[in-house]
Amino acid sequence: MVVSIVIPKSACHVRSASFPSVSHPLMLRIEKKLKELRGSLPSSPGGTVESLCDGLRGLADLLESVQESLQSPFARQALVHGRQDKWVDEVLDGSLTLLDVSGTTRDVLLQMKEEMQTVQSTLRRRKNAELDLEGSIAAYMFSRKTVNKVIHKCLGDVKRMERTQYSTSSVLDKNQDLVVMASMLKEVEGIALILLDSILSFIAAPKTRTGWSLVSKLIMYNRRSACEPELMVANEVDKIDLALCALTGRRSSCKESDVVNLQNVQKCLKVLEMRMGSLDDCLECVFRHLIKTRVSLLNILNQ
Repeated sequence: MVVSIVIPKSACHVRSASFPSVSHPLMLRIEKKLKELRGSLPSSPGGTVESLCDGLRGLADLLESVQESLQSPFARQALVHGRQDKWVDEVLDGSLTLLDVSGTTRDVLLQMKEEMQTVQSTLRRRKNAELDLEGSIAAYMFSRKTVNKVIHKCLGDVKRMERTQYSTSSVLDKNQDLVVMASMLKEVEGIALILLDSILSFIAAPKTRTGWSLVSKLIMYNRRSACEPELMVANEVDKIDLALCALTGRRSSCKESDVVNLQNVQKCLKVLEMRMGSLDDCLECVFRHLIKTRVSLLNILNQ
């Protein structure tokens, strides 16, 4: 009985596990959810907040089924039988890295939300006081650079996990249940990696991700209204960064166009802050499920 595990060459590919034929209802359900989630994954890192939240909800639902399967005698016997195999250590190491990256990503989202709130507060009070708007925005952009360093480190951890060559050969000569469990756990990990990669790429500071320089994007921005849909930028985070950069070049003015632009930026900041909150809520749910899954694995293997 052969299991095919394909390790992706890039973040836009997921491991594809061809499960042996199984009759266990839980495993059949998990296999179905895996296929559905694979089909909805982003074709490249990034995406929209809505698509990322949908992916995280799907992953949380998948992990819930995985936890249920780990409580079954079927899974317990398979894992206990193979707990001395190298792939078990690799799965445990992978689960720990997923927790670390998920936790760090949540910290990054929280920091971004706080910085957005600070800028919004400055923009609101600017009407009644001479505040250092450029200083506030500069602090936000400096924070974005700091966050970007953390993001790149996390992305490096994700890439290293993707390049890991799992030791599946050690389970191929053993019982079918063990082969199914090894395949399932590793593919779930692969899907989680893709989603984390996409989230980190989405919130990374603007770069030449679409072949446009920041200066070119800023020129295009200044020719359009803030947050206009046709603006050719990478995503919602990119739009906010460009909008704030554009504001720093404008002194306090009573011109109607400047007031409208200021209001648009405030509105976009508020919307993005709310979307970041939704993303964090979905990621928190996944984080809790990842903890439960790791605890279940450790409890079984330490019996």
